[in-house]
Parts: sequence; C-alpha cells; structure tokens
Amino acid sequence: MSPTHDDNLSMRERQIMDAAYRLESATVAEIRAELPEPPTLNAVRTMLGHLTDKGLLRKSFRGRAAVYRPALSKARARREALQRVLDIFHRGSMASALAVHLSDDRAGLSREEIEEIKLLIEKYERDKA
Repeated sequence: MSPTHDDNLSMRERQIMDAAYRLESATVAEIRAELPEPPTLNAVRTMLGHLTDKGLLRKSFRGRAAVYRPALSKARARREALQRVLDIFHRGSMASALAVHLSDDRAGLSREEIEEIKLLIEKYERDKA
C-alpha cells in the first residue's frame, strides 16, 4: 500500500509520526515514551495500527516486539511537507517562503547559514546551466 498524505492526522497521530521520524525505528513503548502526556500502551498500539493501515508506518518484528518505522524516508517526507507548505501558503513559490522567513526578526540566520545558502544557490545555478 502506498502512503496516503498525512494532512488529516489528529494531533496525537501527528505526535506519533513525529516520534517515529525522530526515532527512525521504534517499539510501542519507545514511541510512547516520546509523547507528551503519554496515553496508555494500548491506545498508542491502536493509533500505530491506524497509521500502519493508512500506509504511513511500516510494521516489522524484533523478536516478539512490534517495531514501527515511517513508510517514507525522512528526505522524501521533508520534501513533501515543504511542498505542501509552499503550495498552501506561497502558491508554490520558494522565493515567497524565503522572503517571509527572512523578514521575520526571529529568523536569526547566522553568517555561516547565509554563506551556506549562497553556496547552495550557486550550486543550483551551475547544475541547471
């Protein structure tokens, strides 16, 4: 089953997915330990089952323990999440998103980060030429 978009996840499902990405591969108890105000193990197990049914998590076994991992790689999930933000708030424009971010006093880019961004843009231009 291919993963469905995770746009319609509940807050708790989103927290579980965030924990799964942080941990990369984890048991029910390990994921539960990452959650704020953790629900019971059975509640976490049930939600993990729903997320697996939706195709967002994959389940395997380590001995007798069920182990869950995100169905999408971090890189792909990151790209898809960023693209959704760009589409929803910036009509697909990376320049618009960057302008909004840089106009926020909280952006706080260091000199090193600015140089890194410049190098990435230069590399992008070279690769596209």
